Amino acid sequence: MTVTPEEREAFEAAVAAAMRALAEDDEIDLTGLEEIENTGGDLRGAADREAFRRRYHNPVLHKRLSPRNADTAMAATLLEYARCEALGAARMRGAAANMQHAIEQEIGATPTAAQSVYFSLWQALTGRKFSKDLPADDTARIEQHAEMMKEVLSDQTAYARMGRALLKDLGFETESEALPPSDSSAEGGALEEDASPDDSGNDDSGAASGQEDSMQKMMATAALGEAEAAQSDPQNMRQMTNALLEEMVRGRSQPTQEQQMAELPQYARQFALEMADYSYNIYTTEFDTVEQAGKLATQEELLELRKYLDEMMSSTQKMIGRFAAKLQRYILARQKYAYQFSYDTGLLDHKRLGEIVTNPENPLCYKQSHDAPFRDTVVSLLIDNSGSMRGRPIMTAAISTEILARTLERCGIRTEILGFTTKHWKGGESQKKWKLAGSPPAPGRLNDLLHIIYKAADMPWRRARIALSLMLQDGLLKENIDGEALLWAYDRLRTMPEERKILIVISDGAPIDDATLSCNHGQFLEEHLHKVIHWLENKKNIELLSIGIGHDVTRYYQKAVKITDVNDLAETLVDKMIEMLS
Repeated sequence: MTVTPEEREAFEAAVAAAMRALAEDDEIDLTGLEEIENTGGDLRGAADREAFRRRYHNPVLHKRLSPRNADTAMAATLLEYARCEALGAARMRGAAANMQHAIEQEIGATPTAAQSVYFSLWQALTGRKFSKDLPADDTARIEQHAEMMKEVLSDQTAYARMGRALLKDLGFETESEALPPSDSSAEGGALEEDASPDDSGNDDSGAASGQEDSMQKMMATAALGEAEAAQSDPQNMRQMTNALLEEMVRGRSQPTQEQQMAELPQYARQFALEMADYSYNIYTTEFDTVEQAGKLATQEELLELRKYLDEMMSSTQKMIGRFAAKLQRYILARQKYAYQFSYDTGLLDHKRLGEIVTNPENPLCYKQSHDAPFRDTVVSLLIDNSGSMRGRPIMTAAISTEILARTLERCGIRTEILGFTTKHWKGGESQKKWKLAGSPPAPGRLNDLLHIIYKAADMPWRRARIALSLMLQDGLLKENIDGEALLWAYDRLRTMPEERKILIVISDGAPIDDATLSCNHGQFLEEHLHKVIHWLENKKNIELLSIGIGHDVTRYYQKAVKITDVNDLAETLVDKMIEMLS
């Protein structure tokens, strides 16, 4: 297809605008990229790569960390580009696909050694595979190093040091890359002979230079991990190690915005971006899981719990019928009449009479009326599965959930049932990883999340009723991080096709996680919950309701009801649901 100059200009203007947005820099443009002939993925990918390099790359720091050997320095630069592009790819899948397509155009039959490392590392860091085959000689070693380098993508200094270790392992010349030039590596006397006195007449610059060279040499040996250097000067090596640890702690205590975004799970990024609020941080999401309820217990355990739940619900069957009847009457009153066309009998379709007038041979066409079902609404039930819900509260929550789900399904409203808790008490693998890193201050959330899907929106109730009983299992109920659970449930809900989206939270109060609260300020989780609720309540595409089990949750939610017993449901919930559906 021929592209006109006007179309080409409009396309380049759009790519440049996207590039500025990704880089968060209003001054950059397509300078240097004009020669790219392909107006499709190549230009977009090249622009995305350049944008992420501008955004995440610190050229001053890179110059200070860059090896002295020219070939090794080129490889180190490509490794740094892979870091920047991997950070961008983690945030935006579209940009990742663009970059992948552009890079594939660069893969030739005989790439240089540095390019081969870059291509393989890019694949390992982003998890995206090129359609073209790469040399497989060093792939395994590169992937092994990449697993560690993924953990420090937001730390350019730590990444550069790991990159240097990778290059050394691959045979690049790294022995003298960070050392001073050969003429300044002499003894202190030689340095003093070449030194010039300062303006005040003090001839101590040689000593200062010697100290600086000594520090540079010490940094080089620490970065390279030379065993013989550690043996010859263990005291200096220990001091350097302690200094590096302190630097890492300071860096972790004040994470940058880019670090925050890279660490946030996908469901939380939209909130952080729209609110421009990066005060809530997460130490790691590596151990978080989303599980189907049926996989968290054996079938025998679930059947036993279901039998117990049925016994407790024996007195609520009439309540379900009353609840459903009242809600159904309301929904039926709101149903609209609609017509289906092209029938042989029924009401004459007057809109097609013109066809009969113009051609009498056309048969008469009829229409028939029918009720348009109330199917423009989807409801998500999010249940707090924390330890404080153990006993009567969780039983009330389970019965309330079943009554709501069965009633809404009878009314033709799709319903999803979700749960949230943590995998461990008082921290888990996340906390262990934090302690191994030296327990840096203000780590953010420090427990492993467990989000549970009891019933997907498309699943009929009869298939989900057994799995719902899992929430009665004592071992399941641990701690609760409500803010992230709300964001996760909303992220699932917003992609559903229905126009009306309702999120109902069943909880007993404030978020609690001992590991997180003991290492951050006392209101860390509660402040985040308040902000998330405020954000959701001001969104036009979702309605938020909270059911407080034995607790008044109106200090968190604008729309909330309190239930102390399942018998309250018929009187309170039906009116609240009708109010929300009106």
